Amino acid sequence: MANKTKPNSAGRPSIVTILVGSLVLFLLPTIAIVAAFIYEIQRSETNQTLQYLETEARSLSNGISNEINEAQLFMRLARRALTPLIERGDRTGCEAVAAELEDGEGTLKRFYVTDSSGTVVCTADTALSGESIASTSAFEALRLGGRLFMGAPTLGPNNRPTAPLALSWRAPDDSFAGVVGAEIDLAVVLAKVRSGYALPESVVMMTDSTGVILAQIPDPGGSIGSQAKTGPGAPFVDGIERDWSQQQIPLGGDLLTLSVGVPRSILEARTAQVAWWIIASLAAILVVAVILGLWLSSYFVRRPVRALVGAADKLGSGDRSARAGSVGGARELATLGGAFDHMAANLDAREEENERYRGALEEARDDLEARVKERTQELALMTRKAEDRADTVERRFDQEIRLREIVTLIQASKDLEESAEILRARMQDLFPGTRGSLALFAETRSELETVARWGEQDAFAETFTPDACWALRLGSAHRSGRHGVGNPRCRHIEDPELDVICAPILVQGEARGVISVDLSKMTEEMIGRDGERAMSTLETAAASIGIALYNVRLRGALRAITIRDTLTGLHNKRFADDVVAKEMARSRRSHQPVTLVRIDIDRFKAINDEFGFEAGDAVLREMAGLIEHFFRYEDVCSRYGGQDFLIVMVGATKIDAIRRCNTLRGRLNDHNYFYRGMALPRITVSIGIATFPDDGSSEDAIVAAAEAALSTAKHDGRDRVAAAPGAAPPEQPAPFSTETEATDSPKSDGA
Repeated sequence: MANKTKPNSAGRPSIVTILVGSLVLFLLPTIAIVAAFIYEIQRSETNQTLQYLETEARSLSNGISNEINEAQLFMRLARRALTPLIERGDRTGCEAVAAELEDGEGTLKRFYVTDSSGTVVCTADTALSGESIASTSAFEALRLGGRLFMGAPTLGPNNRPTAPLALSWRAPDDSFAGVVGAEIDLAVVLAKVRSGYALPESVVMMTDSTGVILAQIPDPGGSIGSQAKTGPGAPFVDGIERDWSQQQIPLGGDLLTLSVGVPRSILEARTAQVAWWIIASLAAILVVAVILGLWLSSYFVRRPVRALVGAADKLGSGDRSARAGSVGGARELATLGGAFDHMAANLDAREEENERYRGALEEARDDLEARVKERTQELALMTRKAEDRADTVERRFDQEIRLREIVTLIQASKDLEESAEILRARMQDLFPGTRGSLALFAETRSELETVARWGEQDAFAETFTPDACWALRLGSAHRSGRHGVGNPRCRHIEDPELDVICAPILVQGEARGVISVDLSKMTEEMIGRDGERAMSTLETAAASIGIALYNVRLRGALRAITIRDTLTGLHNKRFADDVVAKEMARSRRSHQPVTLVRIDIDRFKAINDEFGFEAGDAVLREMAGLIEHFFRYEDVCSRYGGQDFLIVMVGATKIDAIRRCNTLRGRLNDHNYFYRGMALPRITVSIGIATFPDDGSSEDAIVAAAEAALSTAKHDGRDRVAAAPGAAPPEQPAPFSTETEATDSPKSDGA
């Protein structure tokens, strides 16, 4: 290892000493003189700028006053143009002229003309048409003899500053006939004046006597309505400092303040123009200082640095024997040369040692890189397989959850129509981006009817026979269409361009319907190879949904058997009793009446005896249809016995029920009944009426009251309406039947 050398640098000046000395001797006095000149120039320019601001503000104030005077003159001309139209009653022409006067960016807005009562009779503003301004100070002042009214400015809609301006117009006899008025748009006035008098860089602001901003150009921050800040050097919303000058303008009893602000950057620009020669002088002095510094650095810095750079280049190119030696110059550079030689000697020794280890390290690195590459490839392959399996499991789990939700909703639905709504809304959750349909066998099982569609609605037939679908023929999922290569196409698919999979709905080994899904817009990942993934999902969905739909249909059939009369289709006695109990409980809460109507066919036993029970059943069916169509939707009609019907009229009073039942009795008596083409004798009915709570406080009591009223109708000669004694029924019309039997009772004729 080479010995350390320590060059002698005592007594040599340092680089810092040389540079600091140059700055002190040449730069500092020059900078002080220039700063004094610039300060004096800035002070003088500031005074001139303030005088300019006052002149500009005075010009803007005069311009605004001129604009307001022109607006008053324009209003007089407008009054002269509108007065003949108003006197002739030409309202359309008047509104057209008013619209032309408001057209464009004019100073005056919202022209209007009133009659002597203050009602607006002519305006282009539909919001003012027909309104009254009789209570305004403008109308009152002009009505009392004033000729011109100028109001104080305010902020209107959309923060637009306006001042009301109105003139009176006189009838030929010089009597007061009304007001011609408008609003001066102060923002438009300010914009016109600014474009003619102010600098482009200036800010013009109009405030009221309280300092609230009425108009401002420009207004990048939406400052209208806020408190103005126009002190010396106050920054605008854009952050630029400005100097301000103000002038006051009297308007409508208020004192407006016009403020003009000019950026201080203009002052700085003018100062820079005056002081350019000072900066040029400073530049010349700096050039002299730089030349002197270069001469000093050449002697004390550049020559030693060249020696160090040359030695470093040799060492960098591989010459281990390169040394700087004694470089001279500044003290720091001499010390740096000695340190460089010491570093070079140490590097030479360590390089020899590194060469011994480099060979062994390269050999170990190559072996390690090969092993890492092999393990990385194996890990990447395993990762891809694991990700594919995870995606498949997650997708299937997600589909199972969605399918379970759909099945749960179907099982909770009350009928097939509600189940179809669920399928229309949720099947695209199971098969995203697809369209499809679900068809079920009709009651005759001769054809299938489409009960639910999702996606586009015109891809599948509305009805079709079972042999039109190959999935129903095969008893398993079938793919047809563009990608179903070699497979026959189902005829219920109306678009030949679709790629459709059909899956039969099987319940207990019997086909109940079919689900069809178009795969045209599904991804290959969702479809799977040859469609096996989509087929599997659809078969699972068909099995689960099919069982749920079968249960819904079965529940509907059982419910119909439980609450419906099989002969007439009306509700049965059990359902009617439940309805009576529920409606009576609701009546107690709402204090609304509930009326029971008992209808019994007169001499029904004679019909059965003479024409047979089938004829009697035909009469019951036909009369049940007439009764059901006669009453309201909310009324519950039921067959209560053999030839006995019970109607629950919700919210109907006894008087209303009697009137309705007399009408019904006439229609039933006038109806012609036929059995096997043979006309039956004329059939009449007896009707009994009872109302809760007037005729009974319990379910049994109110039903018994209706039964008693029916017995009264029978005993009084049949073919009539009788009400329980809780309220007197109106006068009965004459019976439709001329035959009477005093001994007849509600049950004696076959009840």
